[in-house]
Amino acid sequence: GFKHVKISINITHKTLLEPLLNQYLLPKIKQLDLSFSDIYLEINENSFVNDQEEVIKQIEHLRKLGIHIVLDNFGSEYSSLSFLDSVNIDTIKVDQSFVKKLPRVSTETILQTIMTIGSIQNKRVIVEGVERDEQIQLLEKLGYYLFQGYYYTKPKKIQDIISEFTPNVFYHDGWLSIHMT
Repeated sequence: GFKHVKISINITHKTLLEPLLNQYLLPKIKQLDLSFSDIYLEINENSFVNDQEEVIKQIEHLRKLGIHIVLDNFGSEYSSLSFLDSVNIDTIKVDQSFVKKLPRVSTETILQTIMTIGSIQNKRVIVEGVERDEQIQLLEKLGYYLFQGYYYTKPKKIQDIISEFTPNVFYHDGWLSIHMT
């Protein structure tokens, strides 16, 4: 079976509210012997603009199952501080546009504020778009410790990822499976 494999899945507003999410994805997670607590659904912040009541209801349903909710690309579109206070999410993923503007003082202040809010609300905060060591050093000074970006790896085809792992990795029907023994 699978042991402690974390899987992050980007979904759209439409997919989040689609009945097939509950009818297909959730049974597939069980079928693959994954724990719901190892699933992270990344939802773009613009997903919360329309149908907010339905979106919040679905998020609460998914969180009750143990699935983690990640607010993706925070700060890029319709950011609202009141929204952060009203929707129960686990992780804030700060949009890469902020990293590109570093080391501007105003950008540093915004990033520090986002980290402070995340810390107060006990949320993980990840910064996207990190490409250089100096960016990491500056972000660490602002309190960040979780990063994503080309600094670590560029996007890869699924076949290339598989070839880097042991023979216990399989790709079938759109799913990457890592069998841990």
